Order: sequence, then structure tokens, then C-alpha cells
Amino acid sequence: MAEKEVFVLTTNIDMQFERIFQKERICDYQGNSGYVQCSQPCHDQIYSNVEMIRRMNENIRELRVTSELLPRCNECGRIMVPWVRDDTFWRGKTGGKVFYACLNQKKSSTPEHIKDKGIYIAGDLAETLRDLKENIVGKEM
Repeated sequence: MAEKEVFVLTTNIDMQFERIFQKERICDYQGNSGYVQCSQPCHDQIYSNVEMIRRMNENIRELRVTSELLPRCNECGRIMVPWVRDDTFWRGKTGGKVFYACLNQKKSSTPEHIKDKGIYIAGDLAETLRDLKENIVGKEM
């Protein structure tokens, strides 16, 4: 594989693909446990947590760390959370050029903080993709 051009699309959040492939060649669209983001989130920037975790590990006392060591957002001061898929998850480094789409057979909704940047579609994935393909064939994308 060393000679081949690859791009990895993964749901793994454990950073194992980074041990073999360049970060630029990986899309970890479910997040990555090596980063944190604002819990609000007030912006979509993500931050490496390596130094944060190292400081907390060095200062564990009776299985606890002081609240001063918990990472806080530079913009709003709220606690930072792991950058993994949940209701606050948002892809960092987007320049605002993102759109959230959720396709689910069960009742769901677009998270409140991104309603203006998202859509919820109720339906079957195969049927929805077939309908989409039928509607765009022959049209410029």
C-alpha cells in the first residue's frame, strides 16, 4: 500500500489510523479522541488535547484533578469536551462551509444549535439515495 494513493474514511475515534497514514489523508467524521471542542459549541475550532491530558495526568490526586486543570474555551470560557460525535459535535476547521444532514428512519431532529445549518430527513437510506440519484441524473451538480 505504500505506493498507492489512499484516503481513509473512518468512524474510529481512537487515532489508530494516524499511526500509519498522514492526518491529511484521514476523514474521521465521527470525531477523534485526540481533540477537544467547546461544549457550547460557540465556534467550530478543535484543539489537540495532548498537553491538557498530560497536565491532568501529572496532577491526579486521589483519582481527581482540580477544576483549574479542566480545559476551557478561549472564546466563551465553557468547559471543553472530547471531539466525538454527540449533540455538540461539529467538524472543526470548516470556515463555516458545512451543512449537517441527518437521515434516519426513526423520529429525530437537527440539533438546536445548528438548525440554520442542517436538515433532518425521515426515510430509508437506500430509497432516499435512489430518489436523489434519479433526480440529479443528467443535471449539473
